[in-house]
Amino acid sequence: MAKRFQPQHMELTTGLEPLAIPPFLATAKIIDPHIVDVVKVAEAKIRDMSARVEEAELREADLKLQIQDLRAQVRTRDDEIHRSETVTQLEAEKAKTTTNDDELRRLREQNAHLMKSLTDLEAEVHDLRSMSMDSELVHELQEEVQALHELLQTARNQYGHLTHEYEALLARQEATVAARINEGLQTDPDLASAPAPPAPAAEQTLAPVAPTSAAPSAAAASPPAQPIVKWALEQELADAHVKLRQYATLETQLGRLRTEVCDLHAQCASQAEQMKALRTEKTQLQTDLDEANAARAELLDHLHSLDHATEELTAQVQTVVAQKENLEQMYHQLLDRREAEVHDEAERGGDQQSAAAAVATECEECMKLTVENIALKEDVARRQRDLDAVVAATADLKTQASSYVDVCAQLAAAQRQLETIQQTNTQLNATVQQQLAIIQQQSRELTDLKLDSEKHARNALIVQQLERDMERARGELQSVQSLLAEANQTVNQRTAQVNRMHQQIQEIEMEKKNLTTEINNVATDLTTLIKENQLLNNDLHTATLAKQQNLQEAALLRNQIQALQNDLQQKDAERHQLLVQYKKLVTQQETKADARASMQAALDQYRLDLLVKDKKIAQLSAALDQLRGRHDATVQELDRVAKDRGDHAVCEHRVQELLQAVETLRQRNEHLERMVQEERLRAHKLVLASQAEAKTLKDQLQGKSAIEARLERELAETRRQLENLSGVGLPPIPVVSAAAAPPRKPASAPPAAPAAVGPAFSRSTRRAESEPKAAATRAMGPMPVAAPAAAATTPAQAKLWQAKSTPPAVTPSNTTTTATPSSNSNTTPGTVSTSGFREWKAEKQAIQRELAHNDSVMRRKQAFMESSELLRSVAEMERTMT
Repeated sequence: MAKRFQPQHMELTTGLEPLAIPPFLATAKIIDPHIVDVVKVAEAKIRDMSARVEEAELREADLKLQIQDLRAQVRTRDDEIHRSETVTQLEAEKAKTTTNDDELRRLREQNAHLMKSLTDLEAEVHDLRSMSMDSELVHELQEEVQALHELLQTARNQYGHLTHEYEALLARQEATVAARINEGLQTDPDLASAPAPPAPAAEQTLAPVAPTSAAPSAAAASPPAQPIVKWALEQELADAHVKLRQYATLETQLGRLRTEVCDLHAQCASQAEQMKALRTEKTQLQTDLDEANAARAELLDHLHSLDHATEELTAQVQTVVAQKENLEQMYHQLLDRREAEVHDEAERGGDQQSAAAAVATECEECMKLTVENIALKEDVARRQRDLDAVVAATADLKTQASSYVDVCAQLAAAQRQLETIQQTNTQLNATVQQQLAIIQQQSRELTDLKLDSEKHARNALIVQQLERDMERARGELQSVQSLLAEANQTVNQRTAQVNRMHQQIQEIEMEKKNLTTEINNVATDLTTLIKENQLLNNDLHTATLAKQQNLQEAALLRNQIQALQNDLQQKDAERHQLLVQYKKLVTQQETKADARASMQAALDQYRLDLLVKDKKIAQLSAALDQLRGRHDATVQELDRVAKDRGDHAVCEHRVQELLQAVETLRQRNEHLERMVQEERLRAHKLVLASQAEAKTLKDQLQGKSAIEARLERELAETRRQLENLSGVGLPPIPVVSAAAAPPRKPASAPPAAPAAVGPAFSRSTRRAESEPKAAATRAMGPMPVAAPAAAATTPAQAKLWQAKSTPPAVTPSNTTTTATPSSNSNTTPGTVSTSGFREWKAEKQAIQRELAHNDSVMRRKQAFMESSELLRSVAEMERTMT
């Protein structure tokens, strides 16, 4: 985790105000429009992902409902197929009991056709069930079902073969019994003349049991039975035709079921495609989540590196500030000490040349110290600027990291939703396993059918046992032929058997009626299923129409959203242009503020110079008054000396020299007054220009505030439109106004000037600035006036005294103006040299301020280039994320 900085104030010297370093995790507004756009794009992506997840959940719920409906339909179809299969099996078994081989063959062919259709339906049902299963499992199940079908077919073939043999055996037994009865009747005429027992009503249906290949002797022996047999055959043929028609209806119903199963298969295929689309969306969301996590890790690494860099820069800045304070203290101590020494030397009246040389050396040392001070100030300003840029970059990156943390949280929510979708998929797999259990149950039912076939085999063994019984009956009949007395008993037994067979036939007819009722019930169930299918088709049609309408509405909404997005892009472009213009305006305002500050500093210096010059004028006027008084005294003394010595010419020469000195002093005083007037006019012009610039800046700020208000209104209108369309409120877009924007100050600028120049700059501030300097001049005391050399009596001595009293002009190499030497012979050399040094220092400070202003402009350009590179890197990061 990055180290959190507590808000602390750094004490800086002139030109820098205390800077509050904000904590990295404090909530701050995002000023950069590109970062705002990146955050908007991330939020739009999150909303799109959440909408996709919701759509996937809705689709999954619809698919679940459709799968449940399909399963219910498949269950109903399975029940119908099973019922129809049982019905067809019963019909086939009943058809096998008939004596007409052609009808039996035809019915078997129809049964085979129905079985084929049933196998096709079962295969389609298995295909439908295998849509949500693996391919290997489906292949294994298909092989198992195929093996079970083969086993069922073999069992059915065996059952048909056994039933055919059983029918043939019954026909042979009945033929032999009828032949033996006829033979007994022929041999015993009493039995032939005896009346026959009354035939029951079920005896009419007994005749079809006898095969067509019966003996002609039996047919000739019972001529009244022939019409009964014919009528029974016709009845059986009519029943067979009815059954054929029923089979035809069953085939049509099976065809309808096949078409419905095909439709269900198509629906399952479409649902499988939808599931594939959901899986692709899931993978896409996973990749987006991975990319977002990678970007977040990179941002965290970058933030850690920036934290270390800021710590190092703060330490370096503190060390440089301490060095600067030490150097300034040393510089001020040196200046104070040197001024004290110069003042002492001026009071002691020492050698002027040595004082001038000392002043020159001190000036050189001061120049070196000022150069070092300027270099240190530039270094401090550069490091402070780097620190400000790093702090701003870290704050921006922290805001980006917080926004990306929110994005990752929303992506985690989407991941949890995807996990819920996976859980629902596992539930679907569980339902598929249930379907597999149902298939296994059907396989168990097939094993039950296999057991039934084994039962039929056991029935075949029973038939063989019956054959053996018939052989024993043949032996008994041979004994009956030998014993006529027992013939009646055997006939009675046979009639009893015939009665029992009639009862069995009646039972078979009752079963036939029950089967017909069941077939009718199946037909009614099929009609109800057809109606339900029609209703389902109507519901599907209405659902498809509603889906198309929803798709059309979604397309219209997408078009509207696209149009609004285009409008937003246009507004963003306009806003970007306005922001560029605003940045240009801010740079212009900063340059003008720097110029205003420099002008204010120049005005302060001019005021100080005016105060110094006023002080000099007062001193010069006092010296002039003293000179006039001394001139009168010297004139009187010269008159006295001339009277005493008679050297009147020398006195006149000295008087002329004194008059010339007074005239030069007066000319220099007038020159100083003119300079003061010019400086005052220049200061007045500077004040007027600063007032005009303040007015223009105020107008520009008002225009900027109007532009910002218009931008806020447009953004609010677009946000309102988006809320009306989507129903979801957008987060507020922070717009930095002129009042909310932090003031940017150049690192090497002079002390902060007032906001407006002119009327806003009150006299109290000027008085407060001029009081320390006036106090310094008062502390120096009155300027000492050197007494004229009374001993100089010759013109050469007077010229030498005048040359000594005139101070040398101080002309620094890096200044544009030279100090005007004072022609006052009564002023000390030390005083004149310090005033020239101060003027040179003021001019040098003005040049330094100009250089600092140029450096601040270059630094702003460099900061703008760095911010543009940062914006480009953010845009590239956004492009990689998208």
